[in-house]
Amino acid sequence: MKSLLAAIQLVLTLNCEQSARLVSESFDRRLSPAERMAVFCHHRICRSSRQLAAQLRQLEETLRTAKEPVQADADRMRLDEEARQRILNVIRRHHSGN
Repeated sequence: MKSLLAAIQLVLTLNCEQSARLVSESFDRRLSPAERMAVFCHHRICRSSRQLAAQLRQLEETLRTAKEPVQADADRMRLDEEARQRILNVIRRHHSGN
């Protein structure tokens, strides 16, 4: 009964800042049923929070998809062992004063 009252209170009192925090947290963890319901209800009545949530979802998707090609490019651009050794030799000569 106590958790049901807490869930109802959350649904009825969630503000825009709390909604934004929960939407952001939802990318890292699964929200509880009460949190999901509170966000859902808040977004039904608050256009600004709905728009912010949509923007955050788009940003998260963009960052997730942008990260994959960058890693693939980094893997392709790795130096082979011979090139690494040449660079290390130049650095060593430079530091030793030769």
